[in-house]
Order: sequence, then structure tokens, then C-alpha cells
Amino acid sequence: MLSWTSSMNNRMFAQLLLTVVTLPLVAALTLVTPSAAVSGQPLTLVWTTVAGDPPAFGLGVVNSVTYDLENNVETALLSTTVTLPAGLDPTHSYIIQAVDPSDSGIVYAQTEPFTISV
Repeated sequence: MLSWTSSMNNRMFAQLLLTVVTLPLVAALTLVTPSAAVSGQPLTLVWTTVAGDPPAFGLGVVNSVTYDLENNVETALLSTTVTLPAGLDPTHSYIIQAVDPSDSGIVYAQTEPFTISV
């Protein structure tokens, strides 16, 4: 009887762990990696969303420094146009992050790395 209970607990734990690990992969805001980004110029950002995503988020471009682009972007819009900061170094890679509007340490999504031209 003890081995059946132990085996059942192991299976329940494995199922719970699988659910917790895969849940973020199933339901999440997804930013599309931009192409043809130019320092100091407008850039249209596009994303997909699913039920349960936050109603709004902030956007920033990140390298070793984070540059705020826009705050309180409505998730339902599915796109917005921002202006990239002038003077971004074209020899570095950047990512765009979607973050909690009141706490930029909470990252909802990010693009793959991309380059910026001048």
C-alpha cells in the first residue's frame, strides 16, 4: 500500500510540474521581432495576444540600457508605432520588451534580438 501511495504522489507531482512549466508557453503575449529598425525613426511594433493577457503594458528597447518607448499600450490594439531613440549604436543587438506598466521588472514578452541601422 505504501508503494502505491508513493507512486501516485510522484505522478501527481510530475503532472503538476508539467502544467506549471508549460502554462507560460501556452498563453502569453507575443511580440513580433521588428525588421528594418532605424535609430531616431518611427517603428511599428506588432504582437499577438490570448485571453488572460494583461489589458495594457509598457514598451522599452533594451541593450545594456533600457529606453522607455511607450507606457500603457492597450493590448487589444495589436500594434503601435513608436519612435526609437536617436543615437542607438548600430554595432549592438537590441530587444523590445513588453513590461508591466507599473513595474518594468515584470517582463510579459520580448522580441528576439535585432539590429538597428542609422
